[in-house]
Amino acid sequence: MPGIAEDRTKLLVKVPFGKTLDRMSSLSKQMDSMTARMDRMTVDMDRMTVDMDRMTLDIDSLTIFRIRSEDRELILHTANQTVLFINAVAMRTGKKLSSLESHGNSDQHAVPMRLSMAHTLWDEKDWNKDVKLPHKYHDMIKDVSKVLKARNNVAHESTVQFAKLLSEPYFQDSHPGLHQYWTPVFRYIYRKSIEEIAGMEEEDVKRLSQCSPDPEDD
Repeated sequence: MPGIAEDRTKLLVKVPFGKTLDRMSSLSKQMDSMTARMDRMTVDMDRMTVDMDRMTLDIDSLTIFRIRSEDRELILHTANQTVLFINAVAMRTGKKLSSLESHGNSDQHAVPMRLSMAHTLWDEKDWNKDVKLPHKYHDMIKDVSKVLKARNNVAHESTVQFAKLLSEPYFQDSHPGLHQYWTPVFRYIYRKSIEEIAGMEEEDVKRLSQCSPDPEDD
């Protein structure tokens, strides 16, 4: 039969799809590479999610103080005032921070440790009977360790600065409710309003915080 080789075992068959197979192989390798990149992106996204969760926790940890984690100056004022509040409550209820175990810490670490444990000096019944402030302020004492680091790193008296800041209308607009939140604390420590403290000298305010209240004030 014309056109057909005599020896059919030697028949040469040309496959027209060779280039297509090469392209498919190349595409497959590209897909594998893309998959690997996608896997790496997924890992990166997971890490970002963890970081965001940590950031959220950091921010949420300060909500008891009604401040944002980026308000560094406000964190310092908050820490200072909370420590003064703890000392005032301890003095007026006859409690001693020194009675709290510091677990063998050095003097440098003993005070922050005792401050962070100060809330254990008053149970709910004692707080309601002796301190007579809403329980949210006991929670504030309980969470003091979250702002202590700011105070320990840059420790200085800041009550008057804080009072002036709380008294500013622009600050009250940008931090609604904060003035109202701190008013009972200032009254408890100093027996004066925030505005009165804002007009005083720091040394005079410090002496006020160290005075026991008059019996008729309670």
